Amino acid sequence: MKTSQVELTNLEIIRSLQALQRVDSASCEFDMTYTLSLNLKTLRRASEDYEEFRQGILHDHCVLDDKHRPMATEDGLDVVFRSDEDEQTAVEKFDKLNDTAVSLHLYRYPMSAFKKVKIPHVLLEHLLWMVQTEDNAT
Repeated sequence: MKTSQVELTNLEIIRSLQALQRVDSASCEFDMTYTLSLNLKTLRRASEDYEEFRQGILHDHCVLDDKHRPMATEDGLDVVFRSDEDEQTAVEKFDKLNDTAVSLHLYRYPMSAFKKVKIPHVLLEHLLWMVQTEDNAT
C-alpha cells in the first residue's frame, strides 16, 4: 500500500488526530493497523508544528507568568491577553493558522476496508479523507 498526498487544514489535522487516536485498531487487519499507526505518527508531527506556532502567538499576545507561560484566567478556561487589540490580533492569527492547508503523505483505504473497523460515526466525519473512492483514487 502506498501513500497519497492529502491536503488538510491545521484544524482538520487536529480533529483527525483526535479521532484517529480513538479508533479501535484491534478490529483492523494487520496491514491497516500498521498504516493507521503511520498516519497517526504523521498527524502528530504536523500537530506539533501547529502547536509550536500556536504557542508563539500566545507568547506574543498574552501576559506571561514568572515561568514565561501564558497566564490563565482565574477559572483557568482562557488566557489573559495584554490588551483587547492583542486579543483581536491573536484571534485573527489563530483563524489563519487553523485554516492553513498542509499537504501530507497519508495512507488511504477503500471503503470496503472500513466494514470491519469499529469507528463511531461521530469520529468518522473527521476521517473521511482516509476513504478512497473511485473519484479520489490516486
